[in-house]
Amino acid sequence: MTKYIAWITASLVSLIALGSFILSYNALYQVALSNSIDMRLAWLWPLLVDAPLVVFSLCAIVAYFHSEDTWQLWSLVALYVIVTMGGNIIHAWPDMLPALVTRIVVTCIPPLSLLLSFEVLMAQFKNSIKRQQVTLELTRQLQRVTLDH
Repeated sequence: MTKYIAWITASLVSLIALGSFILSYNALYQVALSNSIDMRLAWLWPLLVDAPLVVFSLCAIVAYFHSEDTWQLWSLVALYVIVTMGGNIIHAWPDMLPALVTRIVVTCIPPLSLLLSFEVLMAQFKNSIKRQQVTLELTRQLQRVTLDH
């Protein structure tokens, strides 16, 4: 019964994620178009807002399963939720911020997304190497104990 509920929950979360992504993508695409992003490139901007959110969330799950610290990753998830909500609000209420402020935000998101995503990837590599080293050391100690007896 528990597995059944877990599968239903995972399926619903996947549908919510897909629906949220599609609706957010549309709003963010419109924001990109209305804030000096070339029409041929505007499709990229929503990905640079919402894809890091997915990256940070997945990395947080991996860290959680390995009992590693997750507060920084969840902080990045929260930051990008705020960014994507802000973009959606700007789409719904375009005059909320001065045009220059919106354009500055729109142009700063891509390099910020790259910086933070790359940093998270490097941290994941570093943690993976640490886990491998711990596993190797434990294996060596186990072999020593086995040989001693």
